[in-house]
Amino acid sequence: MATQPNPPEDVSDDFYAYYRFNPSRDTPSDARNTLLVVGTLIAAATFQAGINPPGGVWQDKTIVDGVPTHPGRPSWVLTAIYSMSGTYGFSIAAVEPPGAVKFWYIMIAFLLPYAVRLSQQIFKIYKKRGQL
Repeated sequence: MATQPNPPEDVSDDFYAYYRFNPSRDTPSDARNTLLVVGTLIAAATFQAGINPPGGVWQDKTIVDGVPTHPGRPSWVLTAIYSMSGTYGFSIAAVEPPGAVKFWYIMIAFLLPYAVRLSQQIFKIYKKRGQL
């Protein structure tokens, strides 16, 4: 019977110390490969849970395809659009050197969705009145 080159250590003594990086026992490439495998498994599990959540995405078919689930309540969509536009403006300002982005560009990026929404509502009002 062959003997093992490295006899197993007793894990029960110090669980944390056994799994720490030990330069005499582990090579840096082994540690890197282990971390890559663990990171890949975590990313895959997270992605799978987002794509196919437990319980399914949508179980019933009572809603007709193409009809919004909350008709007349676009506040969720508007909040998302306004938040993304504000985030976009601030992120551009953060990565550009000082003075490269004018204040007005950020204001335009932030206020443009409001202006588009307001112009749509004004257009609807004038269309109902028959003035367009």
